[in-house]
Amino acid sequence: MLATRGSSMHDGFHLIEAKSGDLTHIAQFVSPPLDVALANPLAVWPQGARQMTAKLISTLPQVEAAAVISAEGYIHIYKNGFEDTIGEIQ
Repeated sequence: MLATRGSSMHDGFHLIEAKSGDLTHIAQFVSPPLDVALANPLAVWPQGARQMTAKLISTLPQVEAAAVISAEGYIHIYKNGFEDTIGEIQ
């Protein structure tokens, strides 16, 4: 598996084309836009770089959604800057 802690591909984001479901990029480091965060300094922001990056990149028009699976197995989906925790991996 790509995203297990023991994998050399653990860090970074894996990119999937929304319509086809094709995996297009593996272990990519992305630089999120900071304008949303800077414009809303008093908002409640997620803890951790991956969560924050996912939230911010989900605000980009070309991004359908961003997901993070936490170390505890929780799945966090961000769409348009809003989070939806959909469950956990067993």
